[in-house]
Amino acid sequence: MSGKKYSVILMRDDDHVRRYRMSSLWFKLGIFAFIFLFLLSAGGIYFTVDYWNKYRDLSKANTILQGEIQSKEVELERLRNMERMVLAHQEDPVPGDTNATTANATREEANATVEVDGATEQANATQAEAAPAFEYITPPELTTVLDKGETAISELSLQHTDAGYSIHFMVSNEKSQGSLTGLVSLLLIAKNGSLHKIDAPKEALDFTIQRFKTINLDFDVPDSIEKDDVFGLLVKVTNKAGDLIYSKSYPIQDLVSS
Repeated sequence: MSGKKYSVILMRDDDHVRRYRMSSLWFKLGIFAFIFLFLLSAGGIYFTVDYWNKYRDLSKANTILQGEIQSKEVELERLRNMERMVLAHQEDPVPGDTNATTANATREEANATVEVDGATEQANATQAEAAPAFEYITPPELTTVLDKGETAISELSLQHTDAGYSIHFMVSNEKSQGSLTGLVSLLLIAKNGSLHKIDAPKEALDFTIQRFKTINLDFDVPDSIEKDDVFGLLVKVTNKAGDLIYSKSYPIQDLVSS
């Protein structure tokens, strides 16, 4: 059996007959090699499809996580703006705010009690009762950041002038195709949360752009608000149909340049 061989004959019509002899060992090795390569190819195809499906699942999960991160960033920015408003209101309470006045008077009384009597527990109790309870308007525009992806506001900055501010910013077209027509509205935010529209020429704030438009504008603080009471700036953009496509509030201290 060890000398058993197989003959392979190749015949062509226009050539001589060729004959090859192959031992049974090499024949079996050839069959095993073919089976091994077949199994290896099948395994490669299986794992390729499996990893591709996992990659698609990870891509979908990554897209969902990115959306959640963006929403959390918007929520964080909203909370920061609210915190800044509360802190600004605490540091400089609105005139006529009886709650703030009562709170300050009660805190002074608590401190006097500590100095005279040395009763720490009584002072802590009095200060706890004197927690400030500010009541002021909180328009939805101040607690919500709206961005429909059609436009963007960048390079926003303010400079002090005698009666108001000088503003500089760039409005850009974020649409993949076509031009963008719209109008920018600017409103000052008071420390009590009220909104005061800036009186500015319409032609200075409307736009029809393919890419971007730079806006430079000087404006006076409205008569309905004192300059020292300004907390922030609300920027709103509406499209040609009048739909709101962008709205975001900015603390004034982050915009004013020296």
